[in-house]
Amino acid sequence: ALASAQQASGAVDGALTLFEAAMNEYGRVLGPDHPWTLIARVNHASACIAGGDTPRAISLYVSVIADHQRILGPDH
Repeated sequence: ALASAQQASGAVDGALTLFEAAMNEYGRVLGPDHPWTLIARVNHASACIAGGDTPRAISLYVSVIADHQRILGPDH
């Protein structure tokens, strides 16, 4: 919630730091395939866009989509 509030208020650097920390911690504790980890990665990508780092955001989005498809299987 704090990272989202920072992003909304324009404090993108702080939001990026918090979103990245959440993404890494969820991945470490819950594993890379946990839904909260995937959501944290999407949130981090959103903050990257807000911060002007579109290539990083695209990379994150593509990896989330690939992992989502891998987790659910090719029929989803």
